[in-house]
Amino acid sequence: MSVIPRPPGPDAELAGANANETMLAFLNTRRSCPAPALGAPGPNHDEVQALLRLAARVPDHRRLAP
Repeated sequence: MSVIPRPPGPDAELAGANANETMLAFLNTRRSCPAPALGAPGPNHDEVQALLRLAARVPDHRRLAP
């Protein structure tokens, strides 16, 4: 059984190499799931806001957005 590390919170202060390893481990093990597999409870308002704030900071290397 593998353990999937939890991502740091949106306002977490990450420190040094350990932070990089933690984030890389999370990104390396995350998996998408089909929408029908999602269920309650969903994210609350604050969690949605944090997700949107993070998504807005994603690099746009293909310059698809203005």
